[in-house]
Amino acid sequence: MPPKAKDAAWVHAEIVEGLMYCKYCKKCIKGGGPGGGIHRLKEHLAGIRGQIKPCEAPLHIIGPIREEIKKSIEDYQQEKARDKAIQAEIGKRRNFAANPTFDYEGSSSIPSVGVRDPFRYVSPPPVTENTMSHSQPQPHSHSQARGKKRTTIQSYFTPTHTSGSDNANVNVSQGQPYHVQPTLDDHWKKQCREVAYEYIARWWYDADIAFNAARSPYYQPMWDAIAACGRGFKGPSMHDLRGSLLQKEVASINDYLKDYKLSWAVTGCTIMSDGWSDGKNRNIINFLVSCPQGTMFLRSVDASDRIKDATLLFELLDEVVLEVGVENVVQVVTDNASNYVLAGKMLEEKHKTIFWTPCAAHCIDLMLEDIGKQSWIKNNIEYAKNITKYIYNHSWVLSLMRKNTNNRELLRPAVTRFATHFLTLQSMVSQAQNLQKMFASDEWNTSQWARRQDGKDTKRRVNDPTFWRKAAEIVRIAEPLVKVLRLVDGEKLAMGYIYEAMDQAKEQIRAAYKDRVTKYGPIWEIIDRRWNTQLHRPIHAAGYFLNPRYHYKVRLGQDLTGEVKDGLYECLERMVPSESEQLEIHRQISSFTRATGTFGKNLAKMARDNDEPGNNFNFQSLKFNCLKFKV
Repeated sequence: MPPKAKDAAWVHAEIVEGLMYCKYCKKCIKGGGPGGGIHRLKEHLAGIRGQIKPCEAPLHIIGPIREEIKKSIEDYQQEKARDKAIQAEIGKRRNFAANPTFDYEGSSSIPSVGVRDPFRYVSPPPVTENTMSHSQPQPHSHSQARGKKRTTIQSYFTPTHTSGSDNANVNVSQGQPYHVQPTLDDHWKKQCREVAYEYIARWWYDADIAFNAARSPYYQPMWDAIAACGRGFKGPSMHDLRGSLLQKEVASINDYLKDYKLSWAVTGCTIMSDGWSDGKNRNIINFLVSCPQGTMFLRSVDASDRIKDATLLFELLDEVVLEVGVENVVQVVTDNASNYVLAGKMLEEKHKTIFWTPCAAHCIDLMLEDIGKQSWIKNNIEYAKNITKYIYNHSWVLSLMRKNTNNRELLRPAVTRFATHFLTLQSMVSQAQNLQKMFASDEWNTSQWARRQDGKDTKRRVNDPTFWRKAAEIVRIAEPLVKVLRLVDGEKLAMGYIYEAMDQAKEQIRAAYKDRVTKYGPIWEIIDRRWNTQLHRPIHAAGYFLNPRYHYKVRLGQDLTGEVKDGLYECLERMVPSESEQLEIHRQISSFTRATGTFGKNLAKMARDNDEPGNNFNFQSLKFNCLKFKV
């Protein structure tokens, strides 16, 4: 990079003997080097044809860079257009300040509205003999000199400097400072903004739009585009919004998704299926496609008129797999219902290179459900539900609770029903002292609720030390699993983390019981039963092995044994039928384990703990830095 270069695009260039080369395809950018060529390099990276040929580097390498450069070019063009508009506005205002009779933005044609128009120019009083400038003195009578102060055109303006200013610009003939008009930039602009805000807010409230819509990334660009159109701009009609504009946006989204679809061949993808019932009680099955670049909705099927058995689900899933491309699909994810399990096995039987994987969030929720079925846990949860039900069913008691807990709520809704039970219990444990303080307060004891039997029962439950001891124990064993549930149910791609996260959750449960196997043993059995029969898949082991965050810390490559080894090589044999390719990939795995070649570079080492592993796995991408797991 040239020493004085400020453009961020220089990081994508290599300077060799005064010539600039693209870092990725090694093409020489003529006119490059420290003296220039950065604009042509940007067009080369962004794929803009005309002056130079687009970069021919692999899509998974140049794709993110191309989007970044395109956005940089668009931002620069928008900034340039905005600066041009501002300069034009400044020029108009200078003309207006110099000549008040100048028609600023055609103000005489402004229609009358219900509020005072902030852009309308109000002319000053006509200039007469008594309002002429001091620079042109006129004869005057003794009465004028003695009784009246002369009014000048400068009185409609304020000085640029105070009279005591050392560098004041002074009118030599009269000793008066030069003047400028402040109302255009100060008063009028402020008034204009206030009126505009009022109209926007009025429309916002009338349309019942959520306030957080103002945080949309498209919010401010909308106002910038409206401002660039100038006065007289009219918004699109209802017919425009639901007609041509909607179709144009659909076409734009389809064009945007082309890059997603192209990435499937490089990184592979996951097909996800989810069933639900809409407001009309119709059975809807959604199909989505996920890849490291993002998740996109593919289609929705109304299965209300058909039996939702394994055969139907297999046919629908197989149709989607063929549409996406068998060679592009790594896994199919569904829930754990028996019909989906059988459909997944049928799909694996037909397409040998595809894995069926149950929904991790559903599996962990079933673990929490199984744990909640233990009698002492079930009874304690019911005990806690009686307390919260009483508090939330009486508004005065609820208000008193919020007063004592500093407006903290006890009910904690979560992604699943059983996670909600445990989170609510966790919230109650954290507020135990405040709840006991509430039922011991004079405000409670003097109320009518303290004399009723249900109030007395609730107070007795809140003051029960056995309940709080068991509640704290339940929280300690459930909290690690709830953390894993948040991991797999969030936006983060979790394939490379599930294996380690489950191990960590089990270890935290054992530590909570201080290594007493009689205590943590039954909980481990529940977790292992669901993990071994449903959630654990070879692809999870492969993701764990290829996650650099764990690979180099745990030294998996040095001790490649057990289920991790079995899962890794089962993926290898299943997804890559060619033996020659299997041997080549095995050689690359050895390079990855020893951190040699590309894996040994400083950038790869720094990215081990920072980059998130991808969601899928494809051995062909291993030679491109194991892109699916961002090794």
